[in-house]
Amino acid sequence: MRLLAFAAAAAVLGGCAANASPTHPPAATVSGRVIYEGGPAGQTAGSQPARVGLKDSKRQVVARRRVRQHQRFRFIANPGRYVLVAVSGDAHCLQRRVTVKRAQAVTANIVCSVK
Repeated sequence: MRLLAFAAAAAVLGGCAANASPTHPPAATVSGRVIYEGGPAGQTAGSQPARVGLKDSKRQVVARRRVRQHQRFRFIANPGRYVLVAVSGDAHCLQRRVTVKRAQAVTANIVCSVK
């Protein structure tokens, strides 16, 4: 009898756990590279590291990484709208808007123009 009651309770609790919604939405990833364009002839563009930041809709930096040429950056983010920004020496880096959906992997590169 106790075994039957235990099995019934386990089935009910197991069903509740399966239908419970998480308190935080599943995170997603935003990744990419900093791509350098231009620069003086005969020199390698992008020799300086870049500081890449992920800003939320309130323009607050929620994550940042330091990357070198040919390295990838990767951020874990909750669903929402973000802006990727980068600073690399005197290069002009374009901002990149990204929309992140739950459990999605977003790839977005940032282009920096070297003087």
